[in-house]
Amino acid sequence: MGGVFRMAGKEHIPTPKIIHETKQVILKNFDLPQLQYDYNRFLFLVNKYHLRHGVEQKLGDLICDYCEILLKFIDDYPWENPNIDTSMKEVVEKFRIDSDEAKLNFVKYEASNQVPWRLNIIVTFSFDGVLHFLKQYMLLIHSFNPGEKLPNNPTDWERKSLCIELIKEHKKINGQAAFPRHKVIARIMESNGYSLPRKTYGDWVRQYKEGTVNHLIQDRKNGQ
Repeated sequence: MGGVFRMAGKEHIPTPKIIHETKQVILKNFDLPQLQYDYNRFLFLVNKYHLRHGVEQKLGDLICDYCEILLKFIDDYPWENPNIDTSMKEVVEKFRIDSDEAKLNFVKYEASNQVPWRLNIIVTFSFDGVLHFLKQYMLLIHSFNPGEKLPNNPTDWERKSLCIELIKEHKKINGQAAFPRHKVIARIMESNGYSLPRKTYGDWVRQYKEGTVNHLIQDRKNGQ
């Protein structure tokens, strides 16, 4: 129990209880409102530009398709669920794929047509807002909440870097599909002052195959 001193003596006050918000709550209270704000601003600016200058039909269709993608994601994502699960990650991945396709279609149109510079800025800025949301989402789901146990033990990056280099050297000689046997690489690691348990090596090989071996934070299913 903490305490503060008053004129009449020491008054005890309760230690405040810290409530750790779930990732879904963080997403709903911070990242979603920002995405909705960016969309509403985009819609306002596009409509304002259209009323003043008009928008070519094909470009207008691309913008409308993009708006549909944003609205579908905002409507379909189960914001009221208490926690983020696999199905919700799939909804976000579909949003990423669809928004990337919309951006690619716009870039293709821009390459063969004259897009007014002001409208170009409005559309490009909106794409940047979606990209920011997706980056924040990935950071969020790969992070851990304050007060929680770390998702895995801190990585000894000197040890891991040496292991990665040994794997790369082995692949140069034996082909990209080949990985050194644990017994062989463990012996080399030991000669350099590092232990390499079989489980740790298996985790790193899996991360290498998945392309995440250099990530700072690994999924809980992956060790470091």
